[in-house]
Amino acid sequence: MNKVDFLRRLDRALEVLDKEERVELLGFYEERFHTSTVYENKTEEEIIAELGSPESIARNILAEYGVSKQFVKTKEQRYQGIDTGNLVILILFDVLIAIWLIPTLFSVSFALFGSLLSYVSAFTLILGTHTVNDMYFFWFLSGVYFLFFLFALVVFDLALWVLKKVLIWHLNVFKAKSREKWIKRLSKVSVDAFFKKRRLLNMMKNIATVGAIAVIGVTGLRLVLSEPNYFTEVMNQPKTTDIYDEELTEDILNGEEWTIVTDFENMRVELVESSNDTLSVVHTYTEMHDFDKLFSRCISNVVIYMCNDYPDFRVVNIKDILSFIGSVDTVVIEVPQGLLLGETTLSTYNGEVRVNDMELESLTITTLNGLIRLEDVMVTEDVDIHTSNGVIYLIDVFSPGCILTADTSNGRIELDNVVFDEYDLRTSNGKIKLTDLNVENQDGVLLDADTSNGDIELENVYVGRVILDTSNGSIDYNNDDQSFDVDLTWDTSNGSRNGNIN
Repeated sequence: MNKVDFLRRLDRALEVLDKEERVELLGFYEERFHTSTVYENKTEEEIIAELGSPESIARNILAEYGVSKQFVKTKEQRYQGIDTGNLVILILFDVLIAIWLIPTLFSVSFALFGSLLSYVSAFTLILGTHTVNDMYFFWFLSGVYFLFFLFALVVFDLALWVLKKVLIWHLNVFKAKSREKWIKRLSKVSVDAFFKKRRLLNMMKNIATVGAIAVIGVTGLRLVLSEPNYFTEVMNQPKTTDIYDEELTEDILNGEEWTIVTDFENMRVELVESSNDTLSVVHTYTEMHDFDKLFSRCISNVVIYMCNDYPDFRVVNIKDILSFIGSVDTVVIEVPQGLLLGETTLSTYNGEVRVNDMELESLTITTLNGLIRLEDVMVTEDVDIHTSNGVIYLIDVFSPGCILTADTSNGRIELDNVVFDEYDLRTSNGKIKLTDLNVENQDGVLLDADTSNGDIELENVYVGRVILDTSNGSIDYNNDDQSFDVDLTWDTSNGSRNGNIN
């Protein structure tokens, strides 16, 4: 095969492209032959051996242009006869995947870029009085933020790539006219292509990347080897404890009913029973977190309300953030034994919530990031528990005749020796494990448990109507008393179903 044969076969393999496009491509390869023969003294056979077959070159070119034989088999089919099968698949992809995937990718990338604004807080390290280690930490953070910026660019580039592929797919399925030109333009839209076209900017980015890695390594080593360790020192600030007491002997004797409400932004909350007649609130916190309204308590009409509001305007110090990560402020509410508790609402944005050895009228718990644990608790009305990123544990919790609502987005739900009339349990990513529910009277009415990604395990759960649903997990349901009748509905998309239920 000589040059003429090579170019003829390449032209034939690229026939689905416009004539102008083919002429441009053939001219490129003809120039390649000329350069190699004149300046490199190569024969046509040697050049063809280096280039490969015309057909393989054409496949790569068509792939780059987004033109697939799946959509275009002959030149006459380029703009006619939309394939019904491809159209149906495209519509299903748009409705089921593209409609959420593309916005999600762009939202994540924009959120990452937005989070870079927090870099402003790093400048608090070098403003005013500061130590040498503060300066090292500033440069350490600068390197980290630059690498984070590059990561945000990668996510944005990925979002662009997915969008381009989807648009090219649409152009091919609908056989839009002049789509090759649009596809060629789309193929050039990317963050990587932007930097490659600007050599100086690309070189600066590469140098800055290497520099950021070096800075992180040097300054990070310096901070770790410092005495005391800089990170340990910042993340383990000395703590202060404030105790607020209220003597309630008269309230207990008169049968006064108290209401407890918490509304914290960052706090670990515990509600426990004490053996004396004094209601105590023990607040332990770091000095760095002692804001204007870190703790405010007002007692009026037998209501105790606690909150830690931030000031309307406050310059965030990066050390504060590390301190939040390294240590958790806590509030322990010690309630006298015998004090009547009515509505109890425990809310904290970041932190665990624990309730131990209590008798309550009603209970509502809400936390965004933290575990929720109830142990040895008696409630006379419904219980509502909500956490986005945390585990839910209920051990020895009794509320006969009432409803338990518990949901978590990323965490498991575990119930052990619990009594309610109805259970509504929801988790997106976690296991649901239920043991010894309504064992004594076998009087449970309804249990509805749903998890997207996790197993569901039930052992000695005596509830009349049971609905179990998991997308990715197995379901196991076994009772020691097999004579107990269960109206059971259990569905799993990817998993097994096992049990001895009647």
